[in-house]
Amino acid sequence: MKELLTKQQVMEKYDIKENTFYKYRSACLKSSYSDAVITPTGRKTLIDAKRWQEYWEYLSNKRKQRLYGID
Repeated sequence: MKELLTKQQVMEKYDIKENTFYKYRSACLKSSYSDAVITPTGRKTLIDAKRWQEYWEYLSNKRKQRLYGID
């Protein structure tokens, strides 16, 4: 069974503010990791913890490549 996190849990776990959460959520929805964001209703968002972590690792690797030329 998937571990699902609420917006508040994600904000606490990753030490981010609400506007930052929505920025990452929006970018994630436009990426190949869009399945990390689960929206059962228009007002409720749940996050698949494993896929969200994979998305953050992807962002980290992308940043390293851009800044340091690391593959």
